[in-house]
Formats: sequence, structure tokens, C-alpha cells
Amino acid sequence: MDATLATVIAGFFDQLRIRQAGLGRPVKRLVLGYSGGLDSAVLFHLLQHYVKNVQQTAAKKITGLSLVALHVNHGLQMQASQWAQHCLAQAAIYGIEMQLIETVVQKKTGQSLEDAARDARYQIFQAFVKEGDVLCLAHHQNDQAETLLFRLLRGSGPLGLAAMRDQLGFGPAALVRPLLRCSRNELENYARRQGLNWVDDPSNEDVHFDRNYLRHEILPRLQQRWPAVIKTFARVADINQDTVQLLTEVAQEDYEIAGRNQGQQLCVLALRNFSDQRIDNLLRYWLQTQGSELPSRHNLWRIRQELLQPGVGSEARVTWANTEVRVYQHALYCLPKMPKHEIALEQTWVLTQSPDSLFLGEGRGTLRCKKVMGQGIQAQLLEHASQGGDLHIRWRQGGERCHPAGRQHSQTLKKLLQEYHVPPWLRERIPLIYSGEHCLAVPGLWVSKDVVAKAETPGYVVDWTLQSPSEHRPITPPEEV
Repeated sequence: MDATLATVIAGFFDQLRIRQAGLGRPVKRLVLGYSGGLDSAVLFHLLQHYVKNVQQTAAKKITGLSLVALHVNHGLQMQASQWAQHCLAQAAIYGIEMQLIETVVQKKTGQSLEDAARDARYQIFQAFVKEGDVLCLAHHQNDQAETLLFRLLRGSGPLGLAAMRDQLGFGPAALVRPLLRCSRNELENYARRQGLNWVDDPSNEDVHFDRNYLRHEILPRLQQRWPAVIKTFARVADINQDTVQLLTEVAQEDYEIAGRNQGQQLCVLALRNFSDQRIDNLLRYWLQTQGSELPSRHNLWRIRQELLQPGVGSEARVTWANTEVRVYQHALYCLPKMPKHEIALEQTWVLTQSPDSLFLGEGRGTLRCKKVMGQGIQAQLLEHASQGGDLHIRWRQGGERCHPAGRQHSQTLKKLLQEYHVPPWLRERIPLIYSGEHCLAVPGLWVSKDVVAKAETPGYVVDWTLQSPSEHRPITPPEEV
């Protein structure tokens, strides 16, 4: 092993130890994203040596560590099945567990095949990893240079020009790129010295793909003129990562000032005290916390111009992708884009277990139910209504009255929703929980006084989100967006 790779792998070991210390628990499993190509072949060879060394060395602090290789077959090439068999054979040689998952790549409107395949791959990674896992990807320094140049040509800001990070959170797991400081030449030299076998994807030579064009046509010419350009681009990415970290820290401080309702909304009056640049920085951060796709600079400008000015009505909105931002009572709301609401017939709800959930239909969101002590709807009553088929979800039609727990008198649903500051665009959509003709609760707002769970007795807390199960976005690393 040459000195550069030895240093990189030693750094990877440090990353594992840092993650152990930060989480207070050991890393249980390394998950290798294994395509069978040169890069992942090198990483597979290095990782399996590392894991076997850990397993054989009692002095190591990491115990019970295992390695699994995960191959995603996109089915996009005629040789895809042969590549899968190659990966299985290599895993068998190493004596390492191998998981093969096939997927169908579905392109969204305006999306490239490359991006669609990447999204499908990350969705599989997301579903596969669990707490204590470290997902290992074989991106290298040349990949970093391509990513930086690609983002530069798209006019990206600091986040895009930060390119790929070597370590970040990935849902319950971590994602690391141990080879990000190595050039492709270093990896190829190592692979040949070790006698490794790998497959070559012919699509990587097709310069009709933007990244391939940069790889084969542009970067080689830049290297002829400036031999150190790959390392220079990597340094630029590092500088931008520092910038992004600083911007994030500023956004977090502003988030503490402007955040409302546990950060679900932003205070418009607080935002007006910030500069345009600081508003945009906070909006990006906040929208990420809400699971939204990041807006363009034009949409950030529209939010400032159309939603943050005095006198804006609740009908104003800025939309992009599957997101819309609206304003009500001096607060910004981030919502999934909502189709036109139509009053639905009531839906029967059968409680099966706790926590339980019920998807109410497109544009009506999802109910989530959790059994707790001393809160929510009396468990016995709700379970009985469910078993008797008498538990229903209805929508507001007019004239309803409710008597929330803790209040002396009942009131019309219309006035209660206004009093609870429910935005106008949600009042027709918010579901009502009924047993027979009795309104038991309005999810997330109140429970009727005669069915609320008493202290030390079980109850069901029911919350409502506008998101449907299909709208839960995969956990894609920010630099891959």
C-alpha cells in the first residue's frame, strides 16, 4: 500500500473513532456501496482488510464490527446482470456478505437519467442502513473536481461549490468517503499492484453526459496547462465547506431569533430586521429543516418581495417543485404543494396498533396516533369505537360545534379554528375525528372535554401532517442535490 492510501485509510479509521465518541456507541456495520467498478473495488479491498484486522485484534476498541457490500442493479445496461454476478463472486472471494437489490429507474420531468439513477440508489441506501451503520462510498479526488466544475457551470453558490464532504450524517447512519483525498491514478495504480478485478461501464465514456464530457474533454486539457488543477479544485471545495459551515452557524443563530412553533414557522417581523442576504441564508436553512427542496435565487427573491412586505394577505404564495411558502399572521409557513380541496365522504378508521397512521388522500395528509399516559383521547373509548366500526374521519361542512377540554362552553368550529390561529388554507382540510355523531377531537389542536384521558390512564394523542407517505423525501446528502 502506497503512503497516500495508507494515510487516507488511517484517516478513515479516525473518522470511525470520532463517530463512536460523538454518538456514545460503537459503529456496528460498514455498508459499502459496491458498483463493481475500479473505485469501489479498491475500497472493498481496503475495507475487508480493515474489518478482518479489527476482528483479529483484541486491542481495538471497535468490537462486533462487520462489513456488507450492497450492489444496486439499475438495469440500464445490457451487462448489468453480469456486473451483479461479478460483484457476488468478488464478495465470495473475500468471504463478505453481499446484498443485491434491483430497481427500476424512473425519471421525473426535466430530470437526467444520471440524476434519476442516483436518486434511486440513494433511496435504496436510505432504506437499507440502520442505526450504527456507516455507509462507505468510493468517490475520489477526480470526482470532487468534476462535481465542483459541474456546479460552477450551473451557477451554484457556496453550498454547491462545497461539492462532496468526506463525512456527514445520513438518517440513522453516517456517510463517509474515505478515498476523497486520492486521485484516480493513485487508485488505479493500487488496484493493478494488488491484482484487483473490476468492471468498466461503457456509459462512462459517453461524452453526451455532462459529467463524462468534463471528465474526458475538459479536465485533461486543464491538467495539461495546470497539472495540479485536481488538487486545486479539491482545496476550493474545502474552502467552500468552511464557508457553508459558517453560514450554517449564522442561520442557526437567526433561527433562534425568528423561529416560531418549534421552528415550523418563521416570524416575518423578525425577518424584516435582517439584510436580504441574511434572510436568504436563513430561508435556505429553514426550508431544509422542513424537508423542502431548495428554492432558486429567483424564488428567494419572490418570498422577500411577495410575502415579507406589510399588508400581504393569506392567499399569497410562492411555489416551486413540491413546495409552497405562505404567510399568515406575520408567520411564514412551508407546506407541500396542495391540490384543490374537495369535500370527501367520511372515512372509517380502524386502530390496529400504536403508533398507527392513516393516509387520508391526496391533499388531505396523514393522521398519526400514539398511545401515551394521561393525554389525548381515552384509549378505551377510541379502541371500542374502532372495533365497533364507529370511528370516522370527517371534514368541515359548516355548523359543527366542539367543546375542547379545559373550556367552560362549547363553540362553533369556525370560531375555534380562528381562535387557535389555524391558517385559512387549512381550515377546510383539517380532519375531524368522530364516533357516531360525537366529535372526539381535532388532531393537533384539542380533545373534547368528555373524552379526554385522565391522569394515570392511557390515551391516544393524534397528530396531523399534510404530507402523504409518498411525499417523504429520501435522505439525500445536501451536496448531491
